[in-house]
Amino acid sequence: MYCSVWENQEKAAASSRACCFISTTTSSSYSLVLLLLVFVGWSSSQSALAFLLKSPSSPVSLYAKALHITPFYPARSCSTTMTVSVAEITTAGKMSEAEASALSDKYKGVLYLATDTGVDKGIESNGFTSLKGLQARHIPVDVKNGLSLQLAADSLKALDELPAPTLVMCSTGGRASAVKCLKKAMEEGWTRDQALAHAESEKLPFVNNCNLRDWVLATVAAKQYMAEPPLIFRPLYEETSWTYTYVLACPVTKEAILIDPVDVTVDRDLEVVGEMGLKLVGALNTHCHADHVTGSGLLAEKVPGCKSMIAAVSGAKACVHLKPGDRVKFGTRYVEARATPGHTNGCMSFVTDDMRMVFTGDALLIRGCGRTDFQQGNSETMFDSIWTQIYSLPQETLVYPGHDYKGRLVSTIGEEKKYNARLAGKTKEEFVEIMNNLKLAYPKKIDVALPANLMDGMMVS
Repeated sequence: MYCSVWENQEKAAASSRACCFISTTTSSSYSLVLLLLVFVGWSSSQSALAFLLKSPSSPVSLYAKALHITPFYPARSCSTTMTVSVAEITTAGKMSEAEASALSDKYKGVLYLATDTGVDKGIESNGFTSLKGLQARHIPVDVKNGLSLQLAADSLKALDELPAPTLVMCSTGGRASAVKCLKKAMEEGWTRDQALAHAESEKLPFVNNCNLRDWVLATVAAKQYMAEPPLIFRPLYEETSWTYTYVLACPVTKEAILIDPVDVTVDRDLEVVGEMGLKLVGALNTHCHADHVTGSGLLAEKVPGCKSMIAAVSGAKACVHLKPGDRVKFGTRYVEARATPGHTNGCMSFVTDDMRMVFTGDALLIRGCGRTDFQQGNSETMFDSIWTQIYSLPQETLVYPGHDYKGRLVSTIGEEKKYNARLAGKTKEEFVEIMNNLKLAYPKKIDVALPANLMDGMMVS
């Protein structure tokens, strides 16, 4: 399963098996490679990775260029033998000693997904004692802080290595049902929408947990979009307000959207779009900004077919008013709008269809978050929004904020959960206390920017 490094790079180059591993503190690229190997085998993974790395517009390629890259070369083919079918898997929550013991003759393998802490306490010891004669694997699944594509791959691999029939256990049945749904989705070749429809129709327990739901959908999406050419992606920057504008485009149709355009850089943005041969169809605002004037109205005026967009609850003018769950389509691809109020009541984050990227506006910043002391701001709401709509995404998901004041370009969900000083390890009460004592200055441009942005950026004296 795990590929060793081929030290002879000349032989490796001759065999044309080059992939890449991005050396970062996160495991996002490693997980991508691992998922490629798990889901489609080496031959298909080779071509998919090569495409991702050769494409200058690929998020993987762009991320790699910003970091150190070390090539590695698999010395042998990798494959996974499927030994357990979904029909041979049963899921269960915490059970008594007698209940577990009664199952010892029914199953040959057991997979424990409990962490053996908190509500999980006793799952491992009870299970291993009662089902002593079974072949067992233990993969601790931390729902709040530990869900990753790597973990999904490890769980599926463990299932394949256990004898059938297999019992999958956790404390409530949520994690067990998530892994079984993943297995079913892989067997059936489902899309993320099909996986969710199945889970909802079967009333699987994990559906009601935002973290487990996003974990399953992101893992399925990783396979779903693996054979697709990557999204065209360009991050742009406006230096006065430290604002990031993002270009996303469909690689097939070349239809594109802009996220958080600024009025003073509209001509620059259109030049980039034109040079790339793209057709602009949407200009999205993550919220009604107070530090700069949006360029969405200007773009809608200048470009036929381009529509400005913002959350309906923002109260701002736009061609299209978005609601939570809406999908903004461009060609064959889309971003999903998620309500993330707290900085303002109309904040939205946009998640790409493959769930590899999230554009968080001023909700979640790199090692920080947006202020909550004006414009319908609310610290408690902000905390809930981040944890249920953004931190629910897998550890490897790339975070692209609306601003950064220290020159940082991108983070990951895993990094922010670990290093974001306002949120990492903090209760809601502690977070509110931090936000209430920031003592930030009055925004310099709010008296101009806010009225203009309520009119789609078109009321500037």
